[in-house]
Amino acid sequence: RNLKMKKNLLFTLVLCGLVSLTSCSKGLVDNELGFKIVCPIGAPSLALASFATDSENCLISATPQTVIPGAFTEGKEFDAIIFDMTKGATFIEKKNANYKLVRTLTKGNAYIVSLGNDDNNKIDENDYVVSFGGASIFNSLFTKMYGVTLDSNKNGVAAASLVAQTGLDEGNVANYVILSEPYVTSVLKANSKAKIFASLVDDFEDYSKKQGYNGGKGFKGFPQAGLFISAKLEQDEVKLKPFLETIDSYCNELENNNGKAVIERIKKDSSEGKYGDKKIAEVYGVNEEVLSSVLEGNKLAFNSGEYDVNKFFFESSLEGYNAFNESTFSTYYR
Repeated sequence: RNLKMKKNLLFTLVLCGLVSLTSCSKGLVDNELGFKIVCPIGAPSLALASFATDSENCLISATPQTVIPGAFTEGKEFDAIIFDMTKGATFIEKKNANYKLVRTLTKGNAYIVSLGNDDNNKIDENDYVVSFGGASIFNSLFTKMYGVTLDSNKNGVAAASLVAQTGLDEGNVANYVILSEPYVTSVLKANSKAKIFASLVDDFEDYSKKQGYNGGKGFKGFPQAGLFISAKLEQDEVKLKPFLETIDSYCNELENNNGKAVIERIKKDSSEGKYGDKKIAEVYGVNEEVLSSVLEGNKLAFNSGEYDVNKFFFESSLEGYNAFNESTFSTYYR
């Protein structure tokens, strides 16, 4: 890992020399996308705002459960995939998908939303709890910390948000729904009875401190969305380096500057018709007003710095999850 960190530092310094220190330290850097990338609709897709107008190469998919696994295991056309980190690593380690993890894009964007119909306002086994995404770290953390099993697990966050808006899941009255931003904000606007019950990030930080994780400091966040690249792209520095330069600049803006330049870029592209006949909400899953709201304070949990994902796994000892194999990481991972 130290060798990888040193290589990445050298890579960063070279980039700074090429595009100037100012470009590396702040502001958006835009480069052409010379290959195809796929990402589920929702928060992580904002990292692709520079490429979203390139409809030929950039696919932001509303059906992640059907499109993304196919991209990992069958599709040869995508050289980059944004997906749940642990699931992506499983495709690599268990199904021999020819990809590498190159970035941790988000680290902990998950909230419990109360629909205002629980008499004791306490989550227990009598409550009907809905989440999304199948087996995932945030769902496992919820079960571990609350001791409650999920009653329903939707294919994607968009489907779970519909439950939160209507209060019904296939005829069942739901009490709590686990969601990620920006869908949380959308639900709060659509359902006046809904409110944020808890942040799983805050819950786990408190829990991990009590458990003595991370030297007693606990963990702020947990692995969520990852950026994976094909083995072919990893060997193509001419295409890879400008791509990572752009991704890193957008994640830095989203994490550290309330995404101001990103939302302005999105608004400009939309006003100039660069999304074709699609509106902002159709491209990213939510409208401009909600996006502006959730970018304040990095509610989408973007990560632009180093992230030791295996340290989380080693210390949290989360059932069903193991540290990633060294071969799962790209040499450009940080």
